[in-house]
Amino acid sequence: MFPYSFLPEELKNCIVKSIHLNDTSQAFRASKSLERKILEYGPFPRRISKLNIGLLDSDYHAKTLDDLVFDIQMSNGEIEFEVSGHNVTLISKDKKIPLNVKGKTFWALLNNKIISLESCTISIPDSRTLDTRLVRRFVENLFQDNEFLSKADYLFRFHLDTNLELAKIILSRFHVTIRDLLALEIFYVPSKEKEANEFLEDLIKRPTLQDCYSIAWENRCSRWLPGASIFQAPGKLLCFPSGNWFRFMRVIQQVFFQENPTASDERFYLVNLHGHEILEDVHVNSQDYREMFDEERGCEELRDDSEEVALMREAVKELEKELETRQVNKELFIEKSSSCFYKGYYKKRFVNNEANYFITCSEEKDSSSYFENYFGEPRKYTFQCFVKYRTIKALDRTLQCELELD
Repeated sequence: MFPYSFLPEELKNCIVKSIHLNDTSQAFRASKSLERKILEYGPFPRRISKLNIGLLDSDYHAKTLDDLVFDIQMSNGEIEFEVSGHNVTLISKDKKIPLNVKGKTFWALLNNKIISLESCTISIPDSRTLDTRLVRRFVENLFQDNEFLSKADYLFRFHLDTNLELAKIILSRFHVTIRDLLALEIFYVPSKEKEANEFLEDLIKRPTLQDCYSIAWENRCSRWLPGASIFQAPGKLLCFPSGNWFRFMRVIQQVFFQENPTASDERFYLVNLHGHEILEDVHVNSQDYREMFDEERGCEELRDDSEEVALMREAVKELEKELETRQVNKELFIEKSSSCFYKGYYKKRFVNNEANYFITCSEEKDSSSYFENYFGEPRKYTFQCFVKYRTIKALDRTLQCELELD
């Protein structure tokens, strides 16, 4: 038997890669050099497709940081752990297998090992049983000094579901470049609306987002409306998922029926409402949209053979293709316009630009709802409103080309 320290580097690396998670804590205590090797080479995979981190609510009040329990899933749920400061449990085929490793060691391995991942989701919702001060301290520790996923340079899709206070901590210290989608579900009380808009204004300036293709902001404060700075966000698509019909209409009418002089011709804005449940005897038709886009609000319904509709249809088709390639459409529940039973086109002219609106509605039956037993079969609808601006200069160029062709 040869002592580990006498082995050549290649054999040392092979040994470290074969160390089981159960033996990690013991190996950590052997020497500092072995600890560094373990952090670099084992025992987690270096490349994973998905990483989901969720804070588990509990029936008891956590008194220390070690009492907080997180659910960690890797690569489509193929690998799952429950992690606290006290212990780590591997969940395999509905069985819980305790591992001989502490939570601190687990987080160190996770952050130092992964060099590539496609998608990361962090969910830390508000809880009535957990001390918010403890949760805040844990988040501050996890994201201090760029330690979270320290070896990863970029990821494609990042979802964050938490309150405003924790979102500010996480995103201000998140160093990984996001390429395809940043999806935010943020909760705060109405009195924090100004703070939320200031946070969003600062967020869209961060270097990690400058090459991000799409940003989605689902705000759980029913009274919130995005400020003017949101129109300067980077990327091709800015999406506002809505939790109900009221929010859906409110964002469209109070945000996108305005001038918005900083809106880019190159960007799409999308307001969508996924899975809105309506009973079968409630008829959804074009009249619902015509009331939203009526002449009193300065809107005009467009003919299918108009130049604006042709341009909008082609632009949406290109956008849908790109979203599908980047796998963003499924993440945001965006329905292809070709599968929608209703489509409508509208426009509104402003002083400096014009907004074109493409409205769709698609249906998905849901037989699992309890409403079915009492009110008949329910239906679920997805409503979408694509908005694209064109400056007056762009409109004048189009008009000039038409005159020259005539």
